[in-house]
Amino acid sequence: ELSLAGTEEALFEQFHKQTRKLVRKAQSLNTKIVIVDDALSDSFHIFESMMRETAARKGFSLHETKYYCAMMQMASARSDAFFAIAYDAEGKALAISFHAIVDGCCYALFGGSRTERRDAHTARLLKWESMRFAKQRGCTTFSFGGIAAEGDRRYRDWKGFSDFKRS
Repeated sequence: ELSLAGTEEALFEQFHKQTRKLVRKAQSLNTKIVIVDDALSDSFHIFESMMRETAARKGFSLHETKYYCAMMQMASARSDAFFAIAYDAEGKALAISFHAIVDGCCYALFGGSRTERRDAHTARLLKWESMRFAKQRGCTTFSFGGIAAEGDRRYRDWKGFSDFKRS
């Protein structure tokens, strides 16, 4: 979990130098982040499509569609959920993440990206804008979810996943 205390500028400056550079790079490429916190079902097809692409590319399995629908509907009914969607300058969706807010913490639960246009700067900008929105909604922490402890051999297959979350 990351504390969202302080100003946005101070929070941004706490990021690793490379992360800040990648966020700025995405901004310079006119990558646009759209936050969808109303009528989530209208964006579900983007979410499902990118999750399937990401799972196929990375070799992990997904829950059944009804699992994600139920989670989205429950959180949406309480107005405690949002999608963050990254679009390129031409308006094509590049990446998406689903978040739920519980007791002042924003949880980044699921996300995916297009196979042909995935890159670190889009992912970093997507997370940064998600954090900014969560902070605006009154969240005090942002959770990236579980990661493997560094050097824990039981989770060696999680190394790439965990390294991304740490970065």
